[in-house]
Amino acid sequence: EQIKEMAEKYRATCQEEKKKVLEAGGLYIIGTERHESRRIDNQLRGRSGRQGDPGASRFYLSLEDDLMRIFNGERIQKIMNTLRVPEDEPITAGMVTRAIEGAQKKVEGHNFDIRKHLLDYDDVMNQQRKAIYGMRREILRGEGIERFVLDILGDVVSRVLDTYVPEGAKREHWNLDGLVTECSRQFGLQFKEEELRTMTAESITQLISNGVKMVYDKQKEHLGEFFDQIARMIVLQAIDQKWKEHLERVDKLKEGINLRAYAQKDPVIEYKKEAFNAFEQANLLIKSDAIEKLFRVQLVDQDRGRQLVEQSESQDLDENSFSYQGADEDLPQNFMPFAQPQSSDQEMSYNSGPDSSLQDQRMNREERRRLEKKKKKKLKL
Repeated sequence: EQIKEMAEKYRATCQEEKKKVLEAGGLYIIGTERHESRRIDNQLRGRSGRQGDPGASRFYLSLEDDLMRIFNGERIQKIMNTLRVPEDEPITAGMVTRAIEGAQKKVEGHNFDIRKHLLDYDDVMNQQRKAIYGMRREILRGEGIERFVLDILGDVVSRVLDTYVPEGAKREHWNLDGLVTECSRQFGLQFKEEELRTMTAESITQLISNGVKMVYDKQKEHLGEFFDQIARMIVLQAIDQKWKEHLERVDKLKEGINLRAYAQKDPVIEYKKEAFNAFEQANLLIKSDAIEKLFRVQLVDQDRGRQLVEQSESQDLDENSFSYQGADEDLPQNFMPFAQPQSSDQEMSYNSGPDSSLQDQRMNREERRRLEKKKKKKLKL
């Protein structure tokens, strides 16, 4: 009842005010500039004269407004100067109205192209997303993981050889020093540059292929029943990490790709080229990272390894079950690079050679803390 009383009270007041407005000629809208979109101007005009009520609207603008300055402002200014029109005289010529509408159409067309380009950009990422998700789905099924690993291993070997010993290139154009370094980092193979200099390209290819196959067979034999599960975990982690990095790279590319238009280049075409190259690079990094970790990993505690594998099969990979550190931050806590363990208390340890600084980087947090405590005790003594 109170609501009804309040409604009746204010309804009478509103009716009186509406009557006064109608007697004064209705709502009169004054616009100080024209919007770049005709839709916004029409919405503002529609506020007056609603549902048959009287009303009017009038817009005032200057040739120095952004809309006029960017589109056809100078042309109209020259005409006004030629006709010697006073600055304080209002202009209601149809030519000015048409010029404003033409400018608004150009802005609307530009905005439409931007929205259209966004759809084109999304389509590019959608195609890449389908490829990555398809690869990930195939690995999650667990079918043919060994075949998948062999395929990416062949791709990595081919990439290394094509990079440092290109087919058909002259011997002086080979980068044998880089090849030795890359084989050591990627596959754990040790070669001498002097020996490679006396070999042909075919012999080098055969030597590296045989060495990679030997390391692969040895690693597969060492991991035994855990090989498929460990390979699946490592590949999935590589895909997830590199895909996230790829998305960040493409987002940054999208932010500035429209500037290519100043160089008379189509931003959409340029974006497709750059995004494709970035996707190819991400694929190479996924394969390289997965093979590098698979060739380094070594099972220390089989019981704990079996527990982690069973956990990964029953649920999604839980990052809390693993320890991430150093260059091999994605390796599980109970696995270590392909080297002899330096500790026997079921911890991850790395043997990276005489370089103690590199060894410290690859230690887990607990080992690093213990080492720091020992150093402090020695300093105190």
